[in-house]
Amino acid sequence: MLRGGFVLLDADSGDVARVFEFQFNPTALRRTLAASNTALPSDAPGQEGADTQWKEAIRLELELDSADAAATEEPSPSEHGIAPQLAALESIASPDTILSTPLTVFVWGRMRIQPVQIVELDILEEAFDASLNPVRATVAVTMNILRETDLGGQGRRLYQAYERKKERLASLSHGSLSVLGAPDVLR
Repeated sequence: MLRGGFVLLDADSGDVARVFEFQFNPTALRRTLAASNTALPSDAPGQEGADTQWKEAIRLELELDSADAAATEEPSPSEHGIAPQLAALESIASPDTILSTPLTVFVWGRMRIQPVQIVELDILEEAFDASLNPVRATVAVTMNILRETDLGGQGRRLYQAYERKKERLASLSHGSLSVLGAPDVLR
């Protein structure tokens, strides 16, 4: 079974600096698409809203549990509980000390590989060992999808590849004007 995760790349060279694979895939993923500005309709037919930029955000919850590490083929629980996983996730969210030009990539299967900026980590540490190391936590991750205009080099190529995949998927969805009850008006 595939797992989702984050990859931290050097944006210039494309070299992988760090991989954070989800211990358990989230059961839900919330996507929000919102217009970043509201363009007034233009006088040119078919150009309504052409200046509107759409922003996409994703929110998901990760579960980390050192007791379940053996069941998920993770390395055996360490003397630090899940602190190493939390530290790795935090370093991907705020990578300034790792690379001069970092690029965070969200990987959710083969069809969704997107450059992102993690904008919030809400960490709830829920259980601790005898040394007070966290052994179970829920992490709510909020990320903004970076668009082509935000990126260069490797990031731009990843974004363009994702958009091409999305367009191919959209072409598989077919609608019918007759089902809408307005075929004569729109032809």
